[in-house]
Amino acid sequence: MAFKLAIDAGHGFGNVASDRFDSGASGGNLQEADVVLLWALTGRWVFKARNLDTWLTRDDDTDVAPLGTRDERAKAAGCTHYLSLHCNSASASVSGVEAFYRDAVDKAFAQTALSCAVQALALPNRGVKSESSTKVKRLSVMDFKGTATLLELGFITNKLDRVRMMNRDVRIRFWELLANSFLE
Repeated sequence: MAFKLAIDAGHGFGNVASDRFDSGASGGNLQEADVVLLWALTGRWVFKARNLDTWLTRDDDTDVAPLGTRDERAKAAGCTHYLSLHCNSASASVSGVEAFYRDAVDKAFAQTALSCAVQALALPNRGVKSESSTKVKRLSVMDFKGTATLLELGFITNKLDRVRMMNRDVRIRFWELLANSFLE
């Protein structure tokens, strides 16, 4: 099977309930769902320029994308890898990037994604962590039948993290680094 990356812009319309928009975390007049959608759209653009195939769980704020179906829809679209993008939230002083995985194969992908994010965002590396260390203990994205990771791009509640996450050049740099990792 040829490589194909599912890019999941976390949260959004229909994430939890089919008739509601789930904005995720918020900070500095930004909503997580909007930030990660920008990242997903940038990823599709950069990967297309590199002839790498992608599929997005949502590409605007009107796509109904129930959380429990995203992994199955990605698999049906022929995806081999699944990257779920999110923003963390905490006190304004907390900063950094972290990634979550479920097994050894996922851990390698999580380490690659985290390394690319740390290089591009120039934020603290909070590490690669098992999904069991999350608040919910089970991440829906880990139901994907293939390689999967959840990447927390930074803290939407931290001003520096927000500035870096919203910087177009930073987004492009992350996706270029990640694309290069698949082309090596």
